[in-house]
Amino acid sequence: FVLLQLDTNKLRFSAPCNSCLINIYTDAEKLFRYIKAKKLEAEIADLTQRGKWTEIIDCAKKARIKFQDAYTVQRQFYESLIDSLRRFTDLHVYARCISHGVDALEKIRDYAEAVIWLEYMLHAMEFKLILANARGGWWDRLALNFDAHLKDKDSAMKAVIAGLKDPVLGDKDRLSLQDRGRKLCSGWKGPLEEEDLEKINIKGSVVGKNLGESRINRFLINKNGVSYECSVEEVALDHYLRKKVSKKVCSYHFCFYELLSTSCRVLYAGVHAEGAIWHTIFGLLFYDVIFDSAVENVWFSETQMNPADLNSRTFYVNRQDLFELRFKEIEEADFDDLLLEMERTYNNYYGITNSEITWNCFTDFEQIKRFMICCPIAVLCAIIRRLITDYRNCRSGFPDLTIWNDEKKLLAVVEVKGPGDKLSTKQRLWLSFFKNQNIMAHVCHVS
Repeated sequence: FVLLQLDTNKLRFSAPCNSCLINIYTDAEKLFRYIKAKKLEAEIADLTQRGKWTEIIDCAKKARIKFQDAYTVQRQFYESLIDSLRRFTDLHVYARCISHGVDALEKIRDYAEAVIWLEYMLHAMEFKLILANARGGWWDRLALNFDAHLKDKDSAMKAVIAGLKDPVLGDKDRLSLQDRGRKLCSGWKGPLEEEDLEKINIKGSVVGKNLGESRINRFLINKNGVSYECSVEEVALDHYLRKKVSKKVCSYHFCFYELLSTSCRVLYAGVHAEGAIWHTIFGLLFYDVIFDSAVENVWFSETQMNPADLNSRTFYVNRQDLFELRFKEIEEADFDDLLLEMERTYNNYYGITNSEITWNCFTDFEQIKRFMICCPIAVLCAIIRRLITDYRNCRSGFPDLTIWNDEKKLLAVVEVKGPGDKLSTKQRLWLSFFKNQNIMAHVCHVS
């Protein structure tokens, strides 16, 4: 169906035409090796659904043998591939199978053996090539197994410290390890610092609990005498809409609540879109850089929504000159000219399916203009720079609500949490980043 829509021009993707695409498998043998590995992974997936942990471990042991054989025979080939293409090799699939084996060992509570497997995966040279994004989780599991299951706090702390020194890890994984280290040793602080965040507590009406589904709390808001079920984020917006600001409130809070109240009253001035709003602005400003067909080895299908290296560290490196040139142009551009350029991109590519731009995030381009008025260019560039240099770890975790007032040129971000919800490491990092950029960043707890 997708191919039919593509052929009739009812669906368009950001990928280039056939002439620019690459062939991942240069010979039949590499393709067949990959298919064979995928069959083993599919078998593990089926066994996982049925809870057959011992059989999964047997499959993972086979994968370890296959992994070693594949690396020995085709090491030069694997090393020649860029990060984003290695995941289409048998070596990468076998590595995932081994990781599933660790999960199975933990399920049967063989934590000592799980530790041996984790240490192998973290220290073996061949694993340096692949699954870089999984290393943070492996370090965390290693520390957890030592601490909670093997009662070896010294080894757990050593795992935390070693993980923090791993150059592959992003801030999200490093913060998780730091949290675990602080639990292990109360006097230990760790290398990362976080901003103290302003917290707001409000109450919402709940229709009932434990109604036979996974949702524990079902919130209600009242509009014109009629009650409506809503999300916890809508409860927060409704609260700010009704907020009566006291003259006794300090100027910082006054500005914040005045902004939110005005934004809620004029609906176009705020969105519950999490990261969609920031990804959309990023896409409009850098569309030709992100989806540049001249970058080699990242396009292999006409239905790709993004280049293959988007989630790897090479995404920025492969386009560094283009990114830096565009940053310079944005920072030096006349504001009206910048908006005109964004509008041209908006009109030229509207409706094209891609990973960055959510076309219905804003009601129209006029709303985008009003948002841009409120977001300082230096701040916007800083946000985008953080995103592109570690896209895999920074693509999510943006605050739930982004709210602005173009008359006062005010901007705020709010993370909304319901009962029992906690901030994730990604959310903490983004909120701290926004606050460090002098953007009002709050956590709103709804009970």
